[in-house]
Amino acid sequence: MTEIFIELCRNNDMRICQGTKRTAIITKRFTVKVARINVRATLRDAVSSMRRGRVLGGFQYSLSSVRDSLAMNLAGISENWTEWQNSKKLGDLVVPTFMSLGIVNLQATAQDHGLSRQEIIPVLNNWVGFANEIQILTIDGHTFCLPDNYGIHQEKLKILDYGSKKAVKLMMEYGAELRQGLDDVSNLHHFNGQHSTS
Repeated sequence: MTEIFIELCRNNDMRICQGTKRTAIITKRFTVKVARINVRATLRDAVSSMRRGRVLGGFQYSLSSVRDSLAMNLAGISENWTEWQNSKKLGDLVVPTFMSLGIVNLQATAQDHGLSRQEIIPVLNNWVGFANEIQILTIDGHTFCLPDNYGIHQEKLKILDYGSKKAVKLMMEYGAELRQGLDDVSNLHHFNGQHSTS
């Protein structure tokens, strides 16, 4: 753990990427994903939901609205846990997550692949026999359709952001087909053996 902290403090190549639910601090070897929690928005939404509940549908509506508000504002923690719990099960489909404290995940860093969305989508359409991009977007467009959610790790194209439970379910069911599709892209663009690993 000390090694990771020292690398984060000394690393001049560090980048920070902001998502809607998490912030990633990326170094040469490690990526730290920190859940974004807006305490003020969470409390504001909870109070607003309770007020609406009294007017619209009583106590049960209030509890449901508060739960939905908390789920949305704390989604980064849920995604961190999902990645941690499924990292080993998903194997070489994903960049490994080494540990999670809920609010913080520690993951290996993958290298950029330079692919466009158009270069990724056709392979994904084939891996489960989907006919078009719309079907993938319906299942989980964020995980599968954004080029930034892929990276090269140990000479293989892998998925970086797998915090969605729907995406994990799909990867568990069709993992071999997805791995073949990712390998096809890697071979087409000569990733295998061309990059050093972290």
